[in-house]
Amino acid sequence: MSLADDMAGGDRKIELRLTLVAIAVLPLMTVPIFPSDYRPLSIVFLLVPVTLAGLSLVVGLLSRFRVVDAWLLAFLAYAVLRSLVAVAASDTGLGSALFESALLAIGVLSFFCFRLAILHFGTAYVLRLFNTVGILLILYGTIELLAVYGPLPLDVRNSVSMLLTGKAGSRIQLTTSEAAWAARVLLPYLLVLWVLRKRMRPALFWAAFTAGVIVYVATLSAEGYLTLLATILLAGLLFPTWERLRLVFLFSICGVVFVMSVLVVATQFRADDPSYFASRLYKLQESPDITFNTLARLDESTYIRVNYPVISAEIFADHPVFGIGNGSYGRVFNTYISDRGNLPFQNSQIVTDIVNETGDPKNLPGRILAENGILGAGLALAFLIVLHRGLWARRHSQAEEDRVAILFYAAALAGGLQFGSLVFLQSWFLLAFASAQLIRNPE
Repeated sequence: MSLADDMAGGDRKIELRLTLVAIAVLPLMTVPIFPSDYRPLSIVFLLVPVTLAGLSLVVGLLSRFRVVDAWLLAFLAYAVLRSLVAVAASDTGLGSALFESALLAIGVLSFFCFRLAILHFGTAYVLRLFNTVGILLILYGTIELLAVYGPLPLDVRNSVSMLLTGKAGSRIQLTTSEAAWAARVLLPYLLVLWVLRKRMRPALFWAAFTAGVIVYVATLSAEGYLTLLATILLAGLLFPTWERLRLVFLFSICGVVFVMSVLVVATQFRADDPSYFASRLYKLQESPDITFNTLARLDESTYIRVNYPVISAEIFADHPVFGIGNGSYGRVFNTYISDRGNLPFQNSQIVTDIVNETGDPKNLPGRILAENGILGAGLALAFLIVLHRGLWARRHSQAEEDRVAILFYAAALAGGLQFGSLVFLQSWFLLAFASAQLIRNPE
């Protein structure tokens, strides 16, 4: 019996519907009800399902799991055990270890909850829901775009943003607190919108898709553009014979994104109040040479995105086999960042990370390798390989659900390249959808 079978026993309608609501509100990832930057509304609706999933896991310890489940649960077990070993060795506090392990457990259990709901309601139904939410998100983004750059009143947009996120920025942020997160959230909805275009009226599809691409470009997020490019590259590299013509079309979208972004930046290149994106180009243009140190000194955000991943690689190099354990990263990070001289201490965000011990690798592979070493990373990789093998068998499929599953898998991997959270619910949903599609329609 698999974990999904265990959880399906009895009447689970309430939990399933709560999980479905959690899927519907995935874009609301920074609602100001929790004291952190990442505070998804979905977690509120997942509390009951995740708790029941945990109980089902404990009760079904002797049950037979699917291969993909076994690798994922083995990774969770290893990460928790490694954290407890770090506590026993006084390398980290019990509170930090339990907190970080709990975050990982929530992510893993949400994967099972999402998958069970998708299996219950059907992939087609969940895709329709996902697509509807995406169209609403694009509509809101269009209104926001007109408020930020056009004729609509900006105060109204700011009031809505404060209500949704607790922050009103000067760029397109959708239902998140910053532009980079907006692009990360929007991307899967654009992918689904494109794949499901034949199910929609042509006029509605082209209006929504065009508006969505414009909103995506208008975020002016280099991270967003790179995530889109990485998604397409991964889909093409991992599934090279799948939908070649459609991949060419998606590559053309990347070209459009790049050209339009350059044009937008060019129009502001000597503006009195340039965009954040353009201001970095100014600094690069004024630099005598472009080196690693030049990039690191451009601004606060660039310094973090250049140095933080490097630090995670250094930590892994020093602890390659077992890692340092979940909950230890912030403390170990402080030692490595201190070796970089006085410059980090002139950066308010880095100082906050040092004081609160909240240093972040800014990418998921770096976090897993640094905290869990080769052993833990190998278990996580095995989980992904099992999913990949199932999707590989469908690379010639014309079924829309299979196409979405492949793109979701690629998008989940791409999203982890610039975001290091183990409890990012959108990525767990993307992987859960791919897993559910393989279960519903086995080869």
